[in-house]
Amino acid sequence: MHTQLKRALAILAAAVIVLLLMPRGVLSQTPPASNASMVSEKIAAAPSDAKAAGATPDAELPSLKDILERAQKAVGGEEAWKSVNTRLMKGVYQSEDSSSFVAMEIYQKSPDKTMYKMKLQQDIVMRDICDGKTAWIEDPRGGYHEYSGAALASRIRRSQFSEQANMVLIAATGKVLGVEKTGTHNAYVIEYSPQKNETAKLFFDTETGLEIHTEDTFMSPEGPYVVKLDMEDYREVDGMKFPFRMKRTEKGAVINIRLTAVKNNYPIEDELFAKPATAPKQ
Repeated sequence: MHTQLKRALAILAAAVIVLLLMPRGVLSQTPPASNASMVSEKIAAAPSDAKAAGATPDAELPSLKDILERAQKAVGGEEAWKSVNTRLMKGVYQSEDSSSFVAMEIYQKSPDKTMYKMKLQQDIVMRDICDGKTAWIEDPRGGYHEYSGAALASRIRRSQFSEQANMVLIAATGKVLGVEKTGTHNAYVIEYSPQKNETAKLFFDTETGLEIHTEDTFMSPEGPYVVKLDMEDYREVDGMKFPFRMKRTEKGAVINIRLTAVKNNYPIEDELFAKPATAPKQ
């Protein structure tokens, strides 16, 4: 049971990373009034020509501002996204060789609560929960494993229902690098710094404006490593577009996620994110 639990924890952690990296209308959610002017100012101040943005000089590229605004419209626009305060997503985790499937449910509630529920074989159920201040993984034995330090900070940051902080960072630190081929698509590439000693690249389809690929570079004791995420099969739900298929690649390992349902403004009580008072810490 212990070995199976460790394997389940590893699978859950990997799958949660995929879902945390999945675009949730990053460029289309409306920030609170207190931050709206700052976001607008940052976008307005973004480089307006390819040379200033650090792009290849022989390419006529749109500005950072133009790419962000087009991406915003591509996923439905701010009016649709700001009308949503909760969301339930259901999906399936699939191994690269399609030999195993795991059912998943994702609950999100504004401003910063998330729960990822994963059902494995033999009715093993695990949950990864963030209540906005703390985060933990519940195991099938009734215990919980808390996030701490940098992992906790990252988990809370990525749990934000509205990602205005990322919007500010992209607009403030981003630059247009050029156009690259991503699969069968051409994509505009934006690079920015999500936090110190980390870089990220966002790839937007030149035809549709949709975000189709990301590359996040993280530092580890062994050196930097890159996590890639591919997104496709965008579908419209309540006027918003979501990628229903995603593939995460890290150090040769591949995880596939397939969404089966997205429900906006789904009734979600705060109690769902409460830590069990009697759960023994593991």
